[in-house]
Amino acid sequence: MRTATRRCAFVYACSCVDCSDGRFIAKMVDEAVDVTYETVLKHCRGLAEWAAQKGYARSSQQGLTLKNDNHVSFHRSRFKGLPCYYVRWSSIEFIWCKES
Repeated sequence: MRTATRRCAFVYACSCVDCSDGRFIAKMVDEAVDVTYETVLKHCRGLAEWAAQKGYARSSQQGLTLKNDNHVSFHRSRFKGLPCYYVRWSSIEFIWCKES
């Protein structure tokens, strides 16, 4: 039996400090819906690698994981008209947008 491969349809676009006029970020944040870490992980390509670059452990036995950091939040919204997910980390929004 063949197992289905997970399709991550959202790719990293930018952080709020890298690529945007504040109006787009404000609108994205105002319209956001909270989601779980698992939802963002399922949809966003490269999230695990991004977390490792930020210094997170891959498992709780190795240290603090992105999932278990109480100061990080996960959201679904729209950015510049595109569906997106974002991670708010250290008061910075890191944004993954839907592939076109």
